[in-house]
Amino acid sequence: MRLATADWRDAPIIHANHLGTDRDVAAIVRGIEAAREIGAQRAFDGVRAAELIPGPKATSKQDVIDLARTGSASFGHAVGTARIGTDADAVVDSELRVHGLGGLRVADGSVMPSIISGPTAGPCFMIGGRAAEFIKSGA
Repeated sequence: MRLATADWRDAPIIHANHLGTDRDVAAIVRGIEAAREIGAQRAFDGVRAAELIPGPKATSKQDVIDLARTGSASFGHAVGTARIGTDADAVVDSELRVHGLGGLRVADGSVMPSIISGPTAGPCFMIGGRAAEFIKSGA
């Protein structure tokens, strides 16, 4: 990540380096090929109409590599970047108030102290709901 300009309001340039090595590309290609093989099994004939991605026109290894590169991005949900706690590294308290700043709360997945084992959308809805309760109660 680097600054795009000297103006702090301009969005930074973020290069996540997804599939940055040949080994990364080979691993994701193997995963795509395995998923295609499983999806093509006769057992799925009754529930599968057609492969949508990469689709039946993707017949070469290069087609799969192109899909991997096109779709390579983080679809994860960052957590813990503004985590709840009382220690020196914590950003918010148990009522989602930013330590040291009045009138500011954080109400998203960043307050989770660590990543959960499932999707983060549900907990994020709950965090938002708690924030609304805190704000309404004047806490």
